[in-house]
Amino acid sequence: MKRILLAIVFLVFTITVFSQARIGYTEYQIRSDFSDYYFVSNYLSDGAKYITMSNYYGADVSYLFDSLGICTLTFVSPYDNDALNTYAKLYSDNYTQVSDTEWKIYTENGILTVKLLIGVGKPSFIIYAEK
Repeated sequence: MKRILLAIVFLVFTITVFSQARIGYTEYQIRSDFSDYYFVSNYLSDGAKYITMSNYYGADVSYLFDSLGICTLTFVSPYDNDALNTYAKLYSDNYTQVSDTEWKIYTENGILTVKLLIGVGKPSFIIYAEK
């Protein structure tokens, strides 16, 4: 019974890791897809808008929008080392690992890059589309 429950939790978590990227989505689409979560809106110094949802599987997830309102970057900021390691393992198990801190996600709409950023604030994953 424990194995079945663990497999279900792992499958749901794996699906949600990929679903969090939302590159190419509008703010409305993201908010609709995560309607059970509360979002905070804010702006960078250059005027770019971003929204953040808290407590998403042990992390804050932020979506940055371009001037057309399309998500171009996703930041996943795990709360602690356990969550950080869990995300890194899931990325390694499900995507093409380029290095210890970089993965590629190949989709029908293009390639996404996942990078682990360390050294500026708390460690975070940044997800963006290849150009």
